[in-house]
Formats: sequence, C-alpha cells, structure tokens
Amino acid sequence: MNYQEFEINLKNKLISGTGPKMLMKILDAPFRYDSLLTPFNLNLKMEQGFLRSQENKYYSFIKELCNYFFLNNQFDSLENKYTFIKKEENSETKELVFTEIKINFDYVYAKNNEIIVIRQKKRDIFSKKEILKIVDKFFNDLENFAQNNSEVKIKGYLWFVDNEYQRNLDILQEKFKFGLKNNYEANFAYSANLFAYLNNEDYWLEVERNLEKFKKNNYDDFLKLPNLDSDKETLEFMTKMSNKLWEKLTSPEEIYMKIRSLIFNLENPQSNFFKAIKLREIANQASDEDELKNKLIEYGQSENNYEK
Repeated sequence: MNYQEFEINLKNKLISGTGPKMLMKILDAPFRYDSLLTPFNLNLKMEQGFLRSQENKYYSFIKELCNYFFLNNQFDSLENKYTFIKKEENSETKELVFTEIKINFDYVYAKNNEIIVIRQKKRDIFSKKEILKIVDKFFNDLENFAQNNSEVKIKGYLWFVDNEYQRNLDILQEKFKFGLKNNYEANFAYSANLFAYLNNEDYWLEVERNLEKFKKNNYDDFLKLPNLDSDKETLEFMTKMSNKLWEKLTSPEEIYMKIRSLIFNLENPQSNFFKAIKLREIANQASDEDELKNKLIEYGQSENNYEK
C-alpha cells in the first residue's frame, strides 16, 4: 500500500462517524459527561472521550493492516473464536471427563493445508509473572487448537506490535525454543519480525514508515471534535436514530435538558436539534418514499432561502 492510499484510508477512518458516536455515548451515559464526581465540564469530558476514541481507531487501523497483508496474499480468513469439547480419562477413576474449551485468537488464516494463528499484544511491558501466564495460555490454546485440527499444519505466533519494548525477550527465547511439536509450531515476534517469518518483512517496515510520516505531518483535522450543533453527519444520525435514543435526547429529565443546553444552541433555529425535529416530523408524516423525497426537497429549499 503506497503512502497516499495509506493516508486516505487512515484519515477516513479517523474522521468518519465521530459526531454520531460521541452523541450516542453521551445519551447512553450522560452521568459520565456531567457529574459532581468529575472536576471537568462537558466540553472537556467530550474532548477526553473523543481523543480516546481516535486513539482506538488509530490502533484498529494498524490491526487492519495486518489483516490486509494476509488477504492480499491469498490467505483465507477464518473464524477466530472456537469452542471445543475436550475428552480425557481420569487417571484415578479411569472415567472419561469432558471439558469445554474456549479459544480466542486475534487472527486465523488458512492457505495450502496450513493454518496460521496469531495472538496480538500491543507491546511487551509485562512483569515476569504476567508474561509467563500469557505464554502458558498461548501454548495451551495452541495445543488444543492443533489437536482439533490434526489434519493440517498449525503455525502459532505471539505478536507484539511495538518493537521498542522487549522487556521479556530472554524469557520468550527460552520458552519458545521447542520448535515443531506434533502438527504445530510456536513462535514469538516483535513488530516486522512476524512478517519475516512469512518472507515479507518489508511489508511491515513500510507500514511503520507510513505511520511515522503520518504523525510528522501533524494533521489536526482529526484531532478536533466536530460541533454536534452543526455537523451534517450528526444531523443525519439524529434524523434516523432509534426512537429510544430520540426519547433520551428530547427527555424532560433534568440531566438530558442540561445536556441539550450544553451541546446545542437552543436559541438558534438552525441548530441541528431543531432541524432533526423537523426532519423526523417530515419522515413520520410522509405516506411513501416519493412524498418523503418531495417534502425533504421542499424543506431543503426553505433552509437554503433562510440561510441566504
């Protein structure tokens, strides 16, 4: 993926849907944004939540780039959550014991009678106790998965996305040195090393270069919370939101009245709040799609005349 395509995809992910998502979060839990138990006002809490959401979207995009690599190289993406019934014999009673095993990997891909499973961690900053627990769980899940897919070869990877932190490198090298076992093998990898196992380390090195370039350009259009009172995407969401959410938005309860007054300019007839009321009214009164389209056209023309 060249940088231009990379930038367009990332910016679209960061910019789209931010207003509707923020409004929905506020309506679902208004106490998180306006309460005596927080020292911050609504605007600061919205900004805080927005930036956290943007950071999550950014990391989600990075995960998508991993998936993009495999799909672009003709791997089939498989279900990553599994439930097995494991059958074992009790050593003392000789009775069969059935245990439900649940396994969840981050990625599972198949190609040419081989399955690749990946468990992803952001960075290797764990304590010795924590990393041993993570590794043991990974080995246990990998072995159970391999036993239930005995007809194919399994390659398992514990992948740390960030290359800057390798706190437990020595422990990992010791734990992962057993090599091929039955029909599976396990490896750990930092950053681009995962793709080195797949003979394409350059792919992830390019991803990292693109991320560095994106950050250096210091774009600010995805760092600003959209104005919910005028944002077009938010208005469209308000017009089509569920009745349950709409009832919250228009509720006479004190908390929702306060939220409305802080988010919307209720003295401005062009506020998204009043526009949404009118548009929902039009939608409810229209007898069919043609009438709805005509009424929306009429409303749009009157809005344009008002703005002039």
